[in-house]
Amino acid sequence: MNTSEKLFELLEKGNLSEDEKHLLDSLLKDQENKKLFDAYSAARTVTKSTSHLSTEEITDLVLIKNNIEPENKNILKKVPFIEEHLRSCSKCEEEFKLINIEYSEVDNYISAGIEQNKTQTQKTHINVMPPFVKKGFISRYAFVSLIVVLFSAATIYLLDDFLRPNYYRYASINESDGGVVTRGRATDEFQESLKAIEEENYTTAISKLNDDIKNNPEDETIFYTHYVLGLTYLETAEDSFIGLFTSFDKDKAASGLEHFRKTIELNNSGKFNNVNFDAYFYSAKALLMLGKLGEAKKYLSLVIENKGGKMEEAKNILNGLD
Repeated sequence: MNTSEKLFELLEKGNLSEDEKHLLDSLLKDQENKKLFDAYSAARTVTKSTSHLSTEEITDLVLIKNNIEPENKNILKKVPFIEEHLRSCSKCEEEFKLINIEYSEVDNYISAGIEQNKTQTQKTHINVMPPFVKKGFISRYAFVSLIVVLFSAATIYLLDDFLRPNYYRYASINESDGGVVTRGRATDEFQESLKAIEEENYTTAISKLNDDIKNNPEDETIFYTHYVLGLTYLETAEDSFIGLFTSFDKDKAASGLEHFRKTIELNNSGKFNNVNFDAYFYSAKALLMLGKLGEAKKYLSLVIENKGGKMEEAKNILNGLD
C-alpha cells in the first residue's frame, strides 16, 4: 500500500487512534499528501453542505468505474468521499445504479450495432459511437438525447441499405483481393509504382504505371502493367461518406476496364493465363461499378468456366446478383 492509499484509508476511517493520528501527521509532512488532504477536506465540506451528490458527480463516477476518463478531472480527488456518501445515502446510490445501467445498455446497443453492420457489409469504415458518449454526458437527462442520436444513426444505416443498389456491395475492391506480384517487371517505373501503391499514393502509382506503358510498349510482360494499372483505377474509384452512401467514379471504373481488356489482349503467350482470368474477374467488378450487370455476369461466368483463381468469389457474386 503506497502513502496515498494509506492516507485515504485514514481519512475514510473517521475516528482515529492516537497512533493513527501520529501516522496521519507524518504523512501530511509530504507536500503531495498535504494537497490530497486539503482537496479531500474541501470535497467533504462542500458535499456535507448539500443533502445529495449532483448528477454530474454521479455520472463522472460511473465513467470512472467503466474505465472512461471523466469530463471533470478534479473529480478523481473526490472519489473516495463520493463512494463513502453512496454507502450512506440510498437515494444517491439508486441514482448511481440507474445511470450505470443506462450506460451499460447504451454501450451494449452500440456494440451490437457495430457487429451487425460488420456482417451486413464487406467493407466498413464507420464508428457509430458518438464522441460525447465517452465524455460524461451519460446521465438520466442526457439519455433521451442519446437515444435520439442512436435512432438517427440507425435511420441512416437503413436509408443507405435501402437506397444503395445490391450490386454495389459486390463492386467494391476488398482488402482480401491480395497484393501485387511483379511478374518479372523489373523496370524502374514499375518498381516505383509498387512502392507508391504500398504507401497508398495512388496518383503517383498511376503516373508511374502510365510511364512504364509509354516507355516500354514492346516488353513481353507489359500486359501486367496494364493489369496493375486497372486495379489501381478501381481502388481509387470508390467513394463514400463515413462508410455509407457508396458511389463510384465512372471515369476511373471505365479506365480500369479498358486496361483489363488491354491485359487480355496483350497476354497471349499462354504462359500467364491466370492473369487473364483475374482480369476477367476485375472487369466484372468494373462493370458493376458502371451498373452493367449483364456484362459483369458474363465475365464472372468466364472465371468460373476457366476455374480461375477467383472462381469461388465469382460464384458468390453471381449468387448474390441473382
